[in-house]
Amino acid sequence: MGGFPIQYSIKALRPDGTVRPSSGIVYSGTGVNSSGLFTPPETPGTYTVTASFDGKTVKSDTITVHPADYIFKPYTNIATGKTYFGYQGANWETKVIADRNITVTYPSGNNISADGYISIKGESKYSRKSYAYIYKSGDTSLVTSFTYGPGKFNLRIWMRFGPGLYNVYIDGIEFSVTNTCTDTGVEGDPRFKYPSEVVQSDDFRVTNILSDILYGVNNETDKIRKINDYLVLNTVYDFDSVNFDRKPQDASAVLGTRYHVDQRYEVVGGHYFAVCEGYSNAAAALLRAAGFEAKLVSSGPINHAWNNVYTGGSWKFLDVTWNDPVSWDNIDSGPLEIYWDKYFLLTTMDGVNGDHPQPYIDNFRSVNPVPVIPKMKGMPDGWY
Repeated sequence: MGGFPIQYSIKALRPDGTVRPSSGIVYSGTGVNSSGLFTPPETPGTYTVTASFDGKTVKSDTITVHPADYIFKPYTNIATGKTYFGYQGANWETKVIADRNITVTYPSGNNISADGYISIKGESKYSRKSYAYIYKSGDTSLVTSFTYGPGKFNLRIWMRFGPGLYNVYIDGIEFSVTNTCTDTGVEGDPRFKYPSEVVQSDDFRVTNILSDILYGVNNETDKIRKINDYLVLNTVYDFDSVNFDRKPQDASAVLGTRYHVDQRYEVVGGHYFAVCEGYSNAAAALLRAAGFEAKLVSSGPINHAWNNVYTGGSWKFLDVTWNDPVSWDNIDSGPLEIYWDKYFLLTTMDGVNGDHPQPYIDNFRSVNPVPVIPKMKGMPDGWY
């Protein structure tokens, strides 16, 4: 529920392979409009899109609309097939932890165990969004944050620093969670593989896009190239967010602008809007959903953000934003131009001829070395 709309289209071919005119195609199905746009209905379940033309009918694959409380259900990673169960204890919603203007109704235990993530339900009476924090007990450098409210909120918070005890703070409310997940057999650093507040790689809307991008693709480099090319070809650099009001730049927000149509570009179905932060968050979300370790990297000296991705046994440099041509008069060349090879999987971590200076380069894959907490624009220090 609440997922992105999905645009369906068909082509009617003649025996010689040429395409017949599309006028006369009739789309049908619950949640489907006359142009083939499927908008997820309010009722969870499975749906299909049907298209009829000249007496012939074709149906889509099954579309699953998940319930609104899906973040409280077990989650299966589409890349690894591993299922995480989160907190599956008693639903103590009759017990309430309340502090000031915040109420948390699930979970209500002060010391609980969970597999991989913890889901939280509550309500904020503040008129603004607030930050909450989760960190590995005994090491405040292993911290990340998330936003909640105003009003009712449901959160799924991943414990991204390995097994052990975590402390969660929500505006004065504190409780402890023991992460029982060891990810046995799944290689990689959970800091860079698990979802975060701005890298929502567990969002069905993100994984749906990824499934389309990587259909039939098996090679690691080809997967990364497909993700890079998809974002470059479907995204316009958003100078309005630089010069005027900044739009949200988390992955789900960026990928949610798909059906915006800018009249400067003749693009069917619209395109995404993002600045470098949004490009990097969206790339990281798609990469993590595909099973890669992906970092967000930022540089104060050039006011820019990009990604590192672990592939082929080492970290590689990827700058999706700078792979998207932008003219000197501050106009994006359009979502249909690309040069993916210039800043694509470089082995040097500082770009081309050192054009991506950064104060710190983290080449560790383990949480054991003392980490330096990265900075994200508009977010508290933490791992994202």
